[in-house]
Amino acid sequence: MTEIRIDYSTAAPFTNFIFDTMRMNEKFFDATPLVTFTKSDEGTIATISEILINGTRQAVKEPRTCKVTSTIGEEELDIAYKVTRTSYTPDGEPLIIIESIA
Repeated sequence: MTEIRIDYSTAAPFTNFIFDTMRMNEKFFDATPLVTFTKSDEGTIATISEILINGTRQAVKEPRTCKVTSTIGEEELDIAYKVTRTSYTPDGEPLIIIESIA
């Protein structure tokens, strides 16, 4: 598992979407958000555009994005990862915890 720091100013809608998905996982079916990292003029962006539902990738109607403050290597770009949970650093910075799909 890998901790990825995300920008506090863009984190709320992103982490709220993760919480909503996790609630579906607890109540209805196996649901896990998938995050992909890309580079843009604004820096590194995390995007959730798919959810893994009962082992099948499903597109999200309205993808969620946020800025990433961690360093993401070129080899980690454009690959989907499972978001296992969210957390905070001791300094209060928001984190997403990711792992490989495979």
